[in-house]
Amino acid sequence: MNKNLEISNEDIAAEIRRLHQFFIDWFNGVVPKTEEAFKSFRSATAADFSIIPPSGELIPIEALSQGLYNAHNQRPGLDIDVRKMTIQHKMGDFYLATYEEWQLEKGDSEWKGRVSSALLSKNASAPAGLMWHHVHETWLS
Repeated sequence: MNKNLEISNEDIAAEIRRLHQFFIDWFNGVVPKTEEAFKSFRSATAADFSIIPPSGELIPIEALSQGLYNAHNQRPGLDIDVRKMTIQHKMGDFYLATYEEWQLEKGDSEWKGRVSSALLSKNASAPAGLMWHHVHETWLS
């Protein structure tokens, strides 16, 4: 991605896939449990990042980072499939994207899905030129 050009749907989709691949690798213990490996997540999330998972609880970046770091290799066999990624709105250098995230846990026979809205911004210091600011997830039935 050329960071001086407009962000495209493909750029957003690539970043969403990149971060979710990190989650797959982290939860499965494919990458080492080191600060260096964890930078793939932390360097892509803003200092004020927050997430609202399907439970409805607002989780700030500090709590999310600690929980995620401690969850290394705690979900072996987890697979994630991200679908239907699109930019819903563009506001200056900010983008509101939506996507579906489907997870399959080891031993499960059915995928569990959620729809997510993510606020990202163009940021040259982020790994793929996009910084995550907020995510809101809702279960799909």
